[in-house]
Amino acid sequence: MTEHKFGNLIETDHVLIRHFLTILRRDSCKHNQFRLCLNQIYLFLTYEALRHFEINTASVDLITPARVEVTNQQFIRTGDIAIIAVVRGGMAPAATLNGIFPKAQLAHVATKGGKNGGKAEVVYDRMPEKLDDRKCLVIAPRIETGSSVLAVLEYIKKLRGDRSMSEVIVINIVCAPEGVKKLLQNFPTVKIVTASLEFGLNEDREVIPGIGRTGERVYETVDLKATNNG
Repeated sequence: MTEHKFGNLIETDHVLIRHFLTILRRDSCKHNQFRLCLNQIYLFLTYEALRHFEINTASVDLITPARVEVTNQQFIRTGDIAIIAVVRGGMAPAATLNGIFPKAQLAHVATKGGKNGGKAEVVYDRMPEKLDDRKCLVIAPRIETGSSVLAVLEYIKKLRGDRSMSEVIVINIVCAPEGVKKLLQNFPTVKIVTASLEFGLNEDREVIPGIGRTGERVYETVDLKATNNG
């Protein structure tokens, strides 16, 4: 884990994450391998993210295959988790995490605008009416200007009402300092768990060196009307 001037940014430095990230960065990485590596990184990042939650657990007494009775065995109350995918790049890893947390609420949200650092807006959502005290994992592979993810966080805050945003973690692959600064200025209690804090933004406001447009690379498509601009 690397310390940064951004108080709630947590950058992991595990060798396996670096390994898979290197593969993602290759222009020659095919969509099936890209999806596999993206999902693998998200598994490790979620492991790190859960260190920063007080996860609700329960216990059970059980009999093992060796016919041994063991008591007070812990498991996560997965129904207390909401997995919120930022469309389209966040959809594949969110589905993978939903397999780990089968009772979690899986939600999707899409935005438009914000490419030049202006305000983005939510244009599509499949979210629960209330998030109550759920632990929210926001799946946003790229943070560029921060405008799209900021719009998503504002939407989550609306659904949470008066409840603290400290129960929200953005799980991210690559992020630009400009976007991180914007997010944490507006939501200082939200944590961002990332695989890499990047150099910054290029002239097209894309994070560099980056991993390319995540949704297009996962699904091997060219989306001329991409809604999520980071």
